[in-house]
Amino acid sequence: MALRLLGVVLAAFAVFAAGAACSDNDSDEGATVQDRQRFEARVQDRLDDIDAKISDLERRAQAQGGNAREDLEEQLDDLKDERDELDDKLTRLRNATDAEWQRLADDIEDALGDLERKIEDL
Repeated sequence: MALRLLGVVLAAFAVFAAGAACSDNDSDEGATVQDRQRFEARVQDRLDDIDAKISDLERRAQAQGGNAREDLEEQLDDLKDERDELDDKLTRLRNATDAEWQRLADDIEDALGDLERKIEDL
């Protein structure tokens, strides 16, 4: 558990540092194509990590019985719905105009953070 927490903290620091580096390169015209690609790649990496954690939680739910299993499965359904919403947001981000892009990117960052916290709390 301590190693997982350390991994999450290091991943969060890496995302923060990368985001800070990207914001240093922002111009008045908005995010460059490279900024967008880097952001999308970081988001996809985080989504892949979320998928792996959800799979682990599904295995854990299968090992439980009774009400505990039902409760965990219900929570997992909610997490999967949120995960699917993030996929939709990422698709919209890829097709966004410059004017929409930053707002969508901020929304994705917030939603990713919320989902990651919910998963860690389980």
